[in-house]
Amino acid sequence: MIRGEASGRLVSVVLVGLVGIAGPACSRSSPVDTPAEGDRFARRAVSAKLGCAGVNVETDIQEIVGPPWYTVNRRVPAVSPSTDPKSNPDYYTGFLSLGYGGEIVVEMGTEVRDGPGADLRIYQAVGDEPIEAFAALSPEGPWKSLGIKYCPESCDFDLSGAGIASVRYVRIVDKDYDYNCTRPGDNCECYFTAGADIDAVEALNAYDP
Repeated sequence: MIRGEASGRLVSVVLVGLVGIAGPACSRSSPVDTPAEGDRFARRAVSAKLGCAGVNVETDIQEIVGPPWYTVNRRVPAVSPSTDPKSNPDYYTGFLSLGYGGEIVVEMGTEVRDGPGADLRIYQAVGDEPIEAFAALSPEGPWKSLGIKYCPESCDFDLSGAGIASVRYVRIVDKDYDYNCTRPGDNCECYFTAGADIDAVEALNAYDP
């Protein structure tokens, strides 16, 4: 797939009010409890632009709300004793696939502050695709980049690097295509968990409610 095709397969989803007003539903979904105000995890998906439309099936944006699910529950039985657990379709559940070039904006349950060490943790399922994290006090920005990182299970970000003291909104952008599909012969066709697969977003340093 060439870069132009990736851009052409983005689908925008704008959410109003409570989580649950979404675009194409995921074919498999784990239970989601919306965190209360003051919780350290993402409590609401504000907007999303998902790549690999028509191929990516992990598009339930509610999966990013609340604590990590896939990271904790991914050890599910195989279809048969002789097969890999990944042969069970329920192995791939509990996360949101951004698709190539996709992104999502979430509202945190509490204001994330610049404190000792890392301030924000993003959990990823299945692989270790690179993502870029942005932060802002408003869902419209202005957005400050916290950097680009490969995320095997999780990766941490520090607000001090962007020169900001606190944020309420986090924007996550898939960089898998930009970083890993630049050489002739790279196999970068869209598939059902294409791009970064986001499980949860957590505030490591936060103001107490």
